[in-house]
Amino acid sequence: MSKVESLFLDEIVFERAGEYPDKIAIVHEDDELTYTQLMRRVEALSKGLLIFGVQPGDFVATLISPGLDISIALLAISKVGGVYTPLDPEHPIAQLTERLDDVEATLIIADEANQEKSRELSTTTILASQLIQNGAISRAEIEFPERNIDDPACIFFTSGTTGKAKGVLGSFRSQRNSILEPAKDLGFTSSDIINSMARYAWSISMLELLSPLVVGGTSIIFNRSS
Repeated sequence: MSKVESLFLDEIVFERAGEYPDKIAIVHEDDELTYTQLMRRVEALSKGLLIFGVQPGDFVATLISPGLDISIALLAISKVGGVYTPLDPEHPIAQLTERLDDVEATLIIADEANQEKSRELSTTTILASQLIQNGAISRAEIEFPERNIDDPACIFFTSGTTGKAKGVLGSFRSQRNSILEPAKDLGFTSSDIINSMARYAWSISMLELLSPLVVGGTSIIFNRSS
């Protein structure tokens, strides 16, 4: 078994950060993060999740508009063994509530743009910025949990046009392979700049967000109105 077959996505991106520490990893409008800055925020947010009490297998939802926070949250949820559960902020409250109830979500990670909407949902919500701050300032010794590569890593829901929407789970292994294999087949390298435009409730969004990061490239995140 090759080394990469034993790694989780967040570990692969951490390796790229070691190779390209000062390279720009993510850009959104006038904001950008180098690989070092990205992984510091991932580390801090993941510690914030553990301080909150998130455990492996817990469903952690995101209610985040296009911006830097989505990639940070995705990688941090992976790092603590949670199940990435992306919600679309443009969906009605009733639909969001149904998704959250279906998975019995432990927590919603929101950004400032969706803070007000998150208050209409019964699941506990914490801003990504607050989790990052909590993790960054904590002096507690944090022990990251053990993970199994075949445990659930993410869930995406069908459209529900023919009935009730169904959640489709993917393991950490399938999540990783769904990024690495297309990146390899398409010949992505550290020189590439890849756009992210898909809605985060769609599984294709993970490929757009993470395929540049697993090869040391740059992810450009666009607003939906762009």
